[in-house]
Amino acid sequence: MAKERKIDKSGSGLINTMVDIDNKKFTIDFSGKEIKEYYNPITGEKQLVEHCYFNSESVLFFVSNSYFLAYRSIYKDLLLYIRKYKKDKSHQNYKLILRHILPYYYNFRHFIETQLKAFAICVKRESFLEGHNLVFLLDDVIDGVAALSLKFNNMKRKKEEELQLEKEVILLDLKKLKALISKYLEIEPSHEYYRYIFTRDFKCENPVVTLDLKSTEKLFRKILKLFRDIEKNLFFIIEFYHLV
Repeated sequence: MAKERKIDKSGSGLINTMVDIDNKKFTIDFSGKEIKEYYNPITGEKQLVEHCYFNSESVLFFVSNSYFLAYRSIYKDLLLYIRKYKKDKSHQNYKLILRHILPYYYNFRHFIETQLKAFAICVKRESFLEGHNLVFLLDDVIDGVAALSLKFNNMKRKKEEELQLEKEVILLDLKKLKALISKYLEIEPSHEYYRYIFTRDFKCENPVVTLDLKSTEKLFRKILKLFRDIEKNLFFIIEFYHLV
């Protein structure tokens, strides 16, 4: 049975960043320590703060979006090398296409996993399941949303019925997401497959890797759209209502 990981619920969820463009040095601080100055990368100014930066929920969203950006960058590189290979048929571009396949799969897979764990913290406010089984992680989120006890926030002029409707929309999207993830799992022999290919006892039980870029990208975009819709609706609930 999967174990639950306890989280630190303190802090605003802001992340302290330190950027030294001239020396190409970049630092992200997830430590949770109180920091007197916060560098705002948008304004370029330092701001005084009096709170902890650590928040597991926000950190996991940061991580999942980092995996997503890596996947998109690899996808763009794949398209670039495919175009180049069509023109010159060079062996170098051929090799570059092949060497992008595993990280393409790997980064999208870990985007899914960390996004589901972030959702679990959003709705449960306590923990997420350890492990890498996407179906178990998704079921954990579905159970968390279904079990939400919702208290009307009188500070906002929203009706309880509206919130219940948002909850039903999220559950419907999560069920759609489960069908798409099940389809994705048909091309993933195990959760570590795109990292090692070999199993832990050095067997190569699935030696053939295929990337049908058109159909895979179509599936990935459907999954991504559902993730974004679910995220938007979850944040709506969090913003306008107290979760009890």
